[in-house]
Amino acid sequence: MVRLYVLDFETGIEIMNLDQFKFTKEQKDFVTSEIDRLKNIEQKSQTEQVIFDLFEVIESGRSTKLHFNSFERILKNEFKKHKARIGLEKIKDDEKRLLANLKKDAQAKSAQLRKKREHTLISIGALFDMVEFPTQDRGIITGVILEAIERSKSQPQYFEQCKIKGDQFIAQRENEKKAKSIVIDKTNFE
Repeated sequence: MVRLYVLDFETGIEIMNLDQFKFTKEQKDFVTSEIDRLKNIEQKSQTEQVIFDLFEVIESGRSTKLHFNSFERILKNEFKKHKARIGLEKIKDDEKRLLANLKKDAQAKSAQLRKKREHTLISIGALFDMVEFPTQDRGIITGVILEAIERSKSQPQYFEQCKIKGDQFIAQRENEKKAKSIVIDKTNFE
């Protein structure tokens, strides 16, 4: 069985044998580091001062069973608090990581929506180019669109008629492009 001691780091002398307490290995490691930390603190909290006073009484050899039990109980409680702080820090780290991932996902979604919107706007702009619209003046283009909206209110089938005419124009244009590409392909092989 390995015996654990609290050592005085300046002299290397054994101060307290931790095997006389009912501590787990992890608790013994905590007690050792906690006693060392308390030795280096000038302004101790009330709990820290009680722990340190108990330690000094036990170290001096003037301790009673009550001192041992109190020391063990208080440090086990402090160990629980220590573990809870570590758990809380882990939760906070996980929360930060989760928020960072959510932000990253939101940015990706925003970029995807922006890209989709840009594609839509470019496609609509290409339609004006395809029909060889006579101007790029925003006022005229807006006026034409507003006029179409007003007209559709008084003539419910107006948009349906426009769609038929537009689809025919697009199909005709695509057929002309296919015919041109076939002619170009044939000339390359001759």
